Amino acid sequence: MSGIRSIRSVIIDGRRYAVKVTTRHLRVRDGVLANCDSPRDARKAIRIHPLIADEPEELMETIIHEGLHAAGWHLDENWVDQTAKDLGRFLWRAGFRLTEEY
Repeated sequence: MSGIRSIRSVIIDGRRYAVKVTTRHLRVRDGVLANCDSPRDARKAIRIHPLIADEPEELMETIIHEGLHAAGWHLDENWVDQTAKDLGRFLWRAGFRLTEEY
């Protein structure tokens, strides 16, 4: 197993989040392919739909997006969305890519 599927948890802003590649708690028909629990939840998780897990550029943007939520739960969704897109595009243009070695 490699890639996002091999990551079981991540610590963001001093809080541990489970990382799950799953379809549970996601509303595909509403366009919700990832989400992040509140930092106050005892069993916090970041969930990513398997469809995204196999799309490197979209996965990078999604990881940034959900990471921003975990670090700044109070931040406006529009700001998080635009910032994740901007940073994802910046990193992609700079040549960052997924490898099998992480």
